[in-house]
Amino acid sequence: MFVSWSGRDPCLVSPCRNNGTCIYVGNTYECRCAKGFEGRHCQTAFEDSLKCLYLNGHCEHFCDGSGEKRRCFCADGYQLDDDGRRCSARGTTTVQFPCGALVPLDLNQTQSVVGQTRLVGSTHCPRGECPWQVLVQLNGSSHCGGVLISSDWVLTAAHCLHGNSPTHLGVVAGEHDLDAIDGTEQAVPVAVAILHPAYVPQSGDSDVGLLHLRRPLTLNRHVVPVCLPTADFAERELLPLRFHTVSGWGGRTGGGNGHAPVPPPSPVLRRMSVPVLQNSVCSQRSGFNFTENMLCAGYLEGSVDGCRGDDGSPLVTRYGSTHFLMGVVGWGRGCPHPGYYGVYRCRVTAPSCGCWCRVTVGGLIDRSVFNFFY
Repeated sequence: MFVSWSGRDPCLVSPCRNNGTCIYVGNTYECRCAKGFEGRHCQTAFEDSLKCLYLNGHCEHFCDGSGEKRRCFCADGYQLDDDGRRCSARGTTTVQFPCGALVPLDLNQTQSVVGQTRLVGSTHCPRGECPWQVLVQLNGSSHCGGVLISSDWVLTAAHCLHGNSPTHLGVVAGEHDLDAIDGTEQAVPVAVAILHPAYVPQSGDSDVGLLHLRRPLTLNRHVVPVCLPTADFAERELLPLRFHTVSGWGGRTGGGNGHAPVPPPSPVLRRMSVPVLQNSVCSQRSGFNFTENMLCAGYLEGSVDGCRGDDGSPLVTRYGSTHFLMGVVGWGRGCPHPGYYGVYRCRVTAPSCGCWCRVTVGGLIDRSVFNFFY
């Protein structure tokens, strides 16, 4: 573990603790920590033999165990604290609305989705508690759900975009009640629509697409992007959690999906907690071929008094105080059925989805190999 410091010969004051070695290089120094210690000044003790396998290496966000010592690092918009474990909003000036963070509307408001707590059935999502949920419109009408992953990028289902010109698409963030003006909405036209290059309409594999907005949204307590997890963090820490949260407006935004049932429409944004199921079990029950890019979540037995999340909407998992995206709704069995389950055709743990999102948003792609619509 190396940390640096700027100053005049700072090693003279022995800033490194717990037998850490101070190495003076030019106008900076680095603390080389003894085994079992970390942090800016080697001030934090930890057991490193299990690296990331025990309690995520005590990392608040991501843990890298590929090196000699495990290393904590953070989601975009955060930086690692001096203790080498916790993550804070990036920069000298605190970022007010970092990804995956809920901002209580008042001091008495509590978050009703905590860890592995289950929301029984679907319930209205209180204002500001699903701030990454967006509405995708087609010709000004409700079409699909989507999820905000940065101030100007939205992830949704590819079948919501397929065959539609981006000039006919728009995104509304901060939406809550489709039949009312909430005062928190931000409507932005779409500049570019991008389908995953491996999307197969017939099978629904790699059913994910990105929308680049014509202008960035103004982030506030009603409009916050969700965090994208690393694949190993999602597999190791997020998937084993008992419950995850899907949100949406149900039948109000079917997106033209032929699999979608017609449940009673909900003008108000709803959410429900669902467990992740084994793909093999869902395949057997549904007769649908699940690929490694897909995720199945929901209930196969019993009844649930709520409707599915709409196409393109997010499946989100809370880890600590940060919310991470796990998948995007492809289709699901809804209210009329004895059980509920949803097919999430963008499984962020699959390299073809999570890595593709990061690379595309980062602008590091060869546009000739992607399906772009302007």
